Amino acid sequence: MRKVALLMVIILVIAMPLTVSAAPRALEINPVLDFNGTTAACEVMVIGNDTSEHIEVVMKLMHGTSCVKAWMNDGYGYVYMLTYANVTKGQTYTLRIEVKVNGVAQQPVYINGTC
Repeated sequence: MRKVALLMVIILVIAMPLTVSAAPRALEINPVLDFNGTTAACEVMVIGNDTSEHIEVVMKLMHGTSCVKAWMNDGYGYVYMLTYANVTKGQTYTLRIEVKVNGVAQQPVYINGTC
């Protein structure tokens, strides 16, 4: 009886990591704002839940309420953007990322930085 119980415990321990979660992955929006002299490097990587999702991205470099520059891109399942803009030393900027997945707007994501 003891051997049967031990065998059952071993089977359960081995089988536990094999369970698969049905919960979908969350949308990932990863912005980066970096400065080199008077140039701002504006970068974002957006990863959807699967390759069939149409992802639209608008990336805006803001100085206060003014838009310094804006860029758009789209793709299926994944969008990567890296662009540059001229900025002023000592000023603070905000990189605003607006994303739509299959036409549905997501919460905007912001990142701030000072040149």
